[in-house]
Parts: sequence; C-alpha cells; structure tokens
Amino acid sequence: MKWLLSTCLLGLSLLAKGQFIVGAGTAIKSEATATLVTNLSITNQSTRTDLSKLKLVLASASTRTETFRTTGNPLSIGKLSMNGGNYTLLGDFTVSDELVFTSGNLIVDKVASAGTLTYTGAKDLDGSDQSFVNGRIFIKGSSGPRTFPIGNAKGYFPVAIENGDANVPLGFEVVASNPSTVGFATSQTVKGVFPDHFWEFSIGGTGNSFGGSLLSLSSNLTSDFFVADGDPIILEKEGAGTIASQKSLGGSVNSPFISGSNPMSGLGKYYALAKADVVTVFIHKLITPDKDDQNDALFIAGIDAYPENEVTLLDRWGVVVANWKNFKNDESKNFRELAIGNYICILKYKKGADEINVKPQMITVLK
Repeated sequence: MKWLLSTCLLGLSLLAKGQFIVGAGTAIKSEATATLVTNLSITNQSTRTDLSKLKLVLASASTRTETFRTTGNPLSIGKLSMNGGNYTLLGDFTVSDELVFTSGNLIVDKVASAGTLTYTGAKDLDGSDQSFVNGRIFIKGSSGPRTFPIGNAKGYFPVAIENGDANVPLGFEVVASNPSTVGFATSQTVKGVFPDHFWEFSIGGTGNSFGGSLLSLSSNLTSDFFVADGDPIILEKEGAGTIASQKSLGGSVNSPFISGSNPMSGLGKYYALAKADVVTVFIHKLITPDKDDQNDALFIAGIDAYPENEVTLLDRWGVVVANWKNFKNDESKNFRELAIGNYICILKYKKGADEINVKPQMITVLK
C-alpha cells in the first residue's frame, strides 16, 4: 500500500503499515506535534517538504531489516526515535531537534547510495550495546561536547569530542577492519594496536580546518587489551602510509572512554586505540572510606603491572600504620579505621630483574 500526501500534517498521528511516499512536487508541511509511526519505508521525492516539526518513530515488531529511503532529496524532520528493529537509511536525513535510541540499530548505508544522517539538535547523544548508528553520523550546530552513538557488528564503540565546530558537520563511524589495513602498527613507543576496529573521521563541506579538540574513544569490550602491560593511548593517522605518519595523542583512562591528552590535529582521518610500551604507576591522593564506591580505598594506578611490590603507610609522626606485600587494588582492606589526616604512602616495586623503584606520595584521609 502506498500513501501519497498532498495536505498539511496538522497535529496528526499517522500509522503507516505500508510504504510512505512524498511525491515529486508535493508540498507537505508539518504543524504542532505531528507524529508518523511506521515499520516499513519512507520515500521523499519532493523539494517542497517541510517536516521540521514532525516526529518520526521507527517501530518494528520483527527482526528483519527495514529500509527508510529518501530518493533524490533529503528529508528533514524534528525528532527521530528508534523503537526496536534494524533499519537501513539509503538517503539523506537531517534531524533538527532530538535523536532517541531505545533499541535497534540504524544503518547508514554509504555504499548503496549517498546516505547521510546529520543531527543538528542541542541535546547530547548516547547509545548502548543494543542501540546505535552503524555507519557515519554527522553532528552540527554546537561547539560543546559531543558524543557520537556509533558502533558496528562487533559492538558499541562511540567517540566523543570536547569542542565541535557549530558551522561544520563533523562525522564519525566505526570501521569493522583491522587497523593495520590503513597503516596503524607498533613502533618504538607503541606496544600494540587494538585489532578489531578503528574510527574514521569526516568533515562536511570543503577543507580540513577543524582541529584542536580533545578526543575520547570508547574502551567498551576492550578492557582485557589494556590489562597490566601498557598505558592506553590514542593514535591519529591521515590515510594510509608509513608508521612515521602515525601520531600519538597520548591518553588516560576515563571509563568508558580513553581520552587523549593532546588535541586532534584536524588532519587525522583515522583513529585507533593502542597501548604504549610503558605503564605509569600513580598513587591516588585521596581516601574517603564512606562506602559510596568512590575513593573508598587506597588506589594505585598501574600496580597490576608490577605484582612484586611493597606498600607502607606512615602517619604524620613517621609511625607505620599499615604494610602490604604484593599490593593489589581491592576493597578488602579496611581503611575506615584510619584517622582523618595526612599520611605518607611509600611504594616499592620491582621493575625488571634487579631494578627497584621507590615512589613516595602524600595522601589524605577524609570522612
């Protein structure tokens, strides 16, 4: 069944069980809170449509892939809600207000056609392992933090940038391929590159002027890759080439993201997670043993890489109040008995066959 609309959508709620077609030359205007719910396809053949206030709900009771296409002309709508099922976008969509993912994947098929999904709303986006954009999504209209809810058949691997360019659409997608195919590889400072995927960056319009924003890449499902044998880092690479063109942005863990410590250049087309050839040991400076799951115990970042260690805790008079051999980060140690105040934590750990490192750090206990 095909529906051809030539009148205004005046606050109506339409349920399309068949194909929804906007015919060539047809003028359609949405008013108030018009909603279109469909579980099949949409085709836009008109240059005169104004659906900017329309809410399009993609609802499917089946597991088969449904197709939403705009042929010839883009379709601009206010809100797009994913409500189950998997959908393939074969045309150009612009969502101006809100993009909501409840469940299901939206595939932006850039191979079958010039498919694009551009979000210009003010709200930040998120997704999950059960709901994300599989393909490229562009975000435009905000200079604040932006999260791209993207993934692929292997899982949910979003990217976040600290400052977007309000005038330039910035696009990301996760590519299901080994990063070595575009030249990511180990070097003197890189111990390993996460092997299952990398991120591809795009700038809408002309030029590659965007740069200077900090970048965060999802560490979802990659935790085993970073255990005990190298600091996480972000690699940036402009197209295929030699290892020499590979740039490290550094990085630190900010669950569930690895965040670069250096800004992206704006020239990097590809990004990947990697691990450095060193592990940084860092003693956290605060203990608040109030059982709120934040700073409840002494935490030493990177200590898992050096199991042969000794940790000594001294009070302000130099008296030993605690000592642990082969210290591990866990919640079994009772720090609630420590009095409020400052302490000196002395860490000794074996690095290599004979090298012993000593790291002192003042820590504070608050309750």
